[in-house]
Amino acid sequence: MPGHLKRHLGAASAALLVSAVPAVAEVCDKSRPAWNPSDGKVSQLDDVLLVFGSFPGVAFLILLAVSLLLRSRILCLLTSGFAAIWLLFLALEWLVEEKNDVLAFAIMEGCVTTPYAVSLLLAISILCCLTVGLSWPAKKIK
Repeated sequence: MPGHLKRHLGAASAALLVSAVPAVAEVCDKSRPAWNPSDGKVSQLDDVLLVFGSFPGVAFLILLAVSLLLRSRILCLLTSGFAAIWLLFLALEWLVEEKNDVLAFAIMEGCVTTPYAVSLLLAISILCCLTVGLSWPAKKIK
């Protein structure tokens, strides 16, 4: 390959990389606003803490605790339904966005990881709520 083609190819590659860096940073700002690049790549534990430390995560944990402590069938079914819908949206997000470059940039930057731990915890909470909610005898209203 002639020298002038190598220079133009190298310049075009460098321009493409430099233009992609702000886009990657913008992806992480939108997908994980609580993530800081100085913290490094997100691990499974970090992902669990980021998800369940958010407002919907804390609300879900409170609802889960209240439904298990009160052993209310209605609350357990409500909590299980909420967790199932959350798990469904999480799975759909990964299945649909897998074909999108946004997810690839976020994983490459390190602000997003695969949601295995979050999915497992949601599935366990569904099983716990259904077990407690359906096995506990219903209160009879007099």
